[in-house]
Amino acid sequence: MNSNPLFTINLLLRSLSYPKVIAKVTPVKSTCSCIVRGDKQKSLSELCSPRREHPPSQPLASITPLCLCLNYLELQPAITPQTKMPPHNPHPLPSLTLIVATTPIRTASTTTKDEITRLGIGLNGTLPWPRIKTDMSFFARVTSRPPSQGTTNAIIMGRKTYDSVPASLRPLAKRINVVITRDTSGSVRESVATELGNMKRKIAAKAAKAQATSAEKEALNPSKDAVPAPPVDPMTDAIVTPSLGAALEQLDSVYGAQGTLGKIFVIGGAEIYNATLNMGAEELRGRPVRVVMTNVVRKGAVDAPASFECDTFFPLDGLHEKNGWRAVSPGEVTEWVGEEVDGEWKGDGDVEVQMVGFEKLT
Repeated sequence: MNSNPLFTINLLLRSLSYPKVIAKVTPVKSTCSCIVRGDKQKSLSELCSPRREHPPSQPLASITPLCLCLNYLELQPAITPQTKMPPHNPHPLPSLTLIVATTPIRTASTTTKDEITRLGIGLNGTLPWPRIKTDMSFFARVTSRPPSQGTTNAIIMGRKTYDSVPASLRPLAKRINVVITRDTSGSVRESVATELGNMKRKIAAKAAKAQATSAEKEALNPSKDAVPAPPVDPMTDAIVTPSLGAALEQLDSVYGAQGTLGKIFVIGGAEIYNATLNMGAEELRGRPVRVVMTNVVRKGAVDAPASFECDTFFPLDGLHEKNGWRAVSPGEVTEWVGEEVDGEWKGDGDVEVQMVGFEKLT
């Protein structure tokens, strides 16, 4: 061990992450030269003297090794032991991703003589087009696929959107279902809680059956190698909140604090989409806002869309740069959703669909 006090100070300074301190200490024969702030020099004995007194206002017990070194070097640390550091969030807030299927609707403008293209999303409380297997399976995969083991994605929706899901499928499994409602009687909360209990029992029964089948196969054909445990599925949960802000607060404070919150998807309806798109910077707290959109047109009408009838529309007529949005590449959409998206039109029954993405400019 090198007994040179100067070596010890240098070692301590180098071992601490302290970017605001600029000090160069170089030994010269039997004495040392300490270059601090350009021109101050002190001898080794003066620099490292144990008799050097600490400021009366700072008790010895509060002096850290770094402060001792800086005191000897006559430097004031940029961050003192009493300085409060901002709280560290080990779990960054996930983005808000609106996932929606739209069809272009040509309508007359209310302000000019020109026509405008609106994005239709619904008719009479349901989808304007026949069942699209491609889009429905895409939605199921993307919203239920967590970013990492031990996390679960959340899907935020209005009460009408929740009710539009077939009763046997709600709440949607392997996701945190967040239902926003103005209901103050508690009936929606009670109904969702009952359906959640039924779904959890159904999932438990299915898991028990699968385990019994696996055990039976193992008994008939014993394996010499240890069989790895199957991956744990994301949780199935449901909460009811009075607003979008309350929904995000509960997701962050409960699931986010536990490190179990995956991605957050907003799945409708129009009012919930609108509330998300109009959130201010303070409410978003740095979250990116994204849109994963499935364009839907009648087959053969990609270049000249023959529209479906709609009475409900996406809150924005166009996601363009002039409106504060940028169209992203298929590669970026692929990163967002966790599976390849090529941005090409694909046929599905009587329609053609295309998956695209947009991100709100900050």
